[in-house]
Amino acid sequence: MVKLTEMEKEIIEFVITSDHASDGHGLTGWICDDDFDMVVYRGVLSSLVKKGIVSSDKDDEMIGINGSWVSIDSKYQIYDQNRSNTTNGGWFLVGL
Repeated sequence: MVKLTEMEKEIIEFVITSDHASDGHGLTGWICDDDFDMVVYRGVLSSLVKKGIVSSDKDDEMIGINGSWVSIDSKYQIYDQNRSNTTNGGWFLVGL
């Protein structure tokens, strides 16, 4: 079990409830300045990357936002076909 700070938990919760998390590609989503102070949360995001919990791509020039695309590592998520109609498309966190 990996321990998270409160701010790391905020990012994880945001990602697992994002619209993209129900697209069928796992727990992913945008973390951007519309929802977070990116000056602060870039450091929090870096901490999650260092811990191996998420991967992150800064892709903001393509869509014109100040943010990062975040994907939770596959070892921390599982797909349950029986619950695929849930808000996160059947993907759930494990080990966090």
